[in-house]
Amino acid sequence: MRLRAGVACCLLLSVMVLLLPVITTGQSDQEIIQRIAELEQWILDNPGVFDWNVHNELRHLYLLRSDGWFMDICEVGAQQSLEK
Repeated sequence: MRLRAGVACCLLLSVMVLLLPVITTGQSDQEIIQRIAELEQWILDNPGVFDWNVHNELRHLYLLRSDGWFMDICEVGAQQSLEK
């Protein structure tokens, strides 16, 4: 069951990664990376505080990165689900 969930997650994320650049506002990779750094710094500056807006924006920005970083994270999650 976990394997199916991991595979389904990776397939869904793959489709999203392929489609999101088509429907985005055209932010450059540098702008995306800079905004990610700003939001991650906010998290470090506010320990113990959870903000849904920051969480959601980071999630969307991670998907927009064109260097395959998010797919690497997805693969790690799938591998870990297989190990259990």
